[in-house]
Amino acid sequence: MLHLNDKNIHYIIITAEIKNGEMNKERNSLLEDSLFRRNYRVIKLGGVYNGVEEESFIAFKDIAPVLNNEIRYDAIELMDQFEQECAIVKYLGDESPTKICNDGSEIPMGLVKYNGNNQNRSYFYEGNTFAFTESRRYYKPSKKTDLKVGMVVEYLNDNKIWVEKKIVNLEKEYDNMYKLLIKYDRLRCPS
Repeated sequence: MLHLNDKNIHYIIITAEIKNGEMNKERNSLLEDSLFRRNYRVIKLGGVYNGVEEESFIAFKDIAPVLNNEIRYDAIELMDQFEQECAIVKYLGDESPTKICNDGSEIPMGLVKYNGNNQNRSYFYEGNTFAFTESRRYYKPSKKTDLKVGMVVEYLNDNKIWVEKKIVNLEKEYDNMYKLLIKYDRLRCPS
C-alpha cells in the first residue's frame, strides 16, 4: 500500500492521456520514459476520469536530497510536454498533496477513498482506490484590521469543530468574541 500522506515522501501523479486520443498508449509510454530519464521510480496506476478508464503514473525520486522546486518544475514541464491541465504533487515535508495547474497555480488537495464522483480523477493500485479533492486554505487573523464586515470566519468550538460565522457588527463582535479567539489561536478565515 502506498502511504500518500507521509511527510517523508514526495511524488508526482500524472497521465499523458488526452480526450479522444487515439495515441494514448504511445503517449503514456513516452511519459513513462520521460520519468525514468529524470531518475524517477515509476509505478503504473489504473484510473477513471469522467467515466473513461485511463492509465496514470506515480513517480518517486530515490536520489537524495530532492528539492521541492525540482519536483514542481518536473511536473510543470511534463504537463506542458504532454498537454495536461494538471498533475498531483506531494512535496517532501508536506502532509497533503497539491494540484499543480498548467498555469503554475497550486491548489491544496485532500486524499480520499474512491467515492464514485466522476468529476475527480480516481486511481487504482493493488486493489485500493483513492482520489483527491480540493481543500480550503485558511489564514489566521492576528489583528482587528484583518477582519471586515460581511466576511465569513470560522471559530473552534470546544476544541472539536470549526463553526462558520458571518461578521455583521465588527466593533461589537471583535470586543465580545474575536479578540479572545485570536489570542488563543481559535479563529481562521478562508482564503
